[in-house]
Amino acid sequence: MEKISICTVCMNRLMHLEDTLPMNIMDNGDYPGIEFVVLDYNSTDGMEDWVRAYMQPYIDAGILKYYKTTEPKFFDLSHSKNVLLKLAAGDILCLVDADNFAGPDYAQWVNSRYMQFGNKTIITTLRRDHIPFRDQGGKLAFHRDLFYKVNGFDESLVGYGIDDVDLVNRMEKEGGKRIFIENSNYLKFIGHSNVERLKNHFLINNLEQMYLLNGQDMTKQNTILYLLKDDTYVEVEFEFRESLKYNLVLSYGGWCIKDNG
Repeated sequence: MEKISICTVCMNRLMHLEDTLPMNIMDNGDYPGIEFVVLDYNSTDGMEDWVRAYMQPYIDAGILKYYKTTEPKFFDLSHSKNVLLKLAAGDILCLVDADNFAGPDYAQWVNSRYMQFGNKTIITTLRRDHIPFRDQGGKLAFHRDLFYKVNGFDESLVGYGIDDVDLVNRMEKEGGKRIFIENSNYLKFIGHSNVERLKNHFLINNLEQMYLLNGQDMTKQNTILYLLKDDTYVEVEFEFRESLKYNLVLSYGGWCIKDNG
């Protein structure tokens, strides 16, 4: 059986982690060689105190590894996940967000997929043109060799989203095969608002004003200027691509950032 790491990065989501982490350990802790890895990405909501108070027996037993960094001021999806996965020792690296339940015997099921399909397997909900389970878009599993082959998550991506889509696409180009999570037992999550989803990100905390350029053909292209509180700005050019109108992975209803835009 493959050694499996179930990995979660968390910034100020203790209210979710205190429900999901104990349950995930309970549902999968009997898998031989399992480990749970939690990276506390400089949380200020008492996460460290909670882990010490309630999760220490799992740490002592070697089931749970808890790490904390005090450096980041804001949440960075790609950087945080790269750090998290470097801390994992498993052959199969499973990403489970703090608001997601792994599901009963999820590790057993993941192992069975690798036994059947090999080390190029990518466990995911992400299709090439749509995301049917948007709250589980970040629920992924892949072999550590494939992860390092593609150099992990792309840290040049900023803001919310697309990091997991980009990773899976690059893994697929390296010969990876998507195996989809469709069992409802593995798709349970804690629902929350977009405000909660974005509150720890840089842009939402530093946006002062937004300006839309009133151009001649706003149905085909647009320019948006974001003025930030630190007296910097971001100017972004968007274009509408009819061919991607129904691809909700690579566009937002056909709208994309222009090349070098």
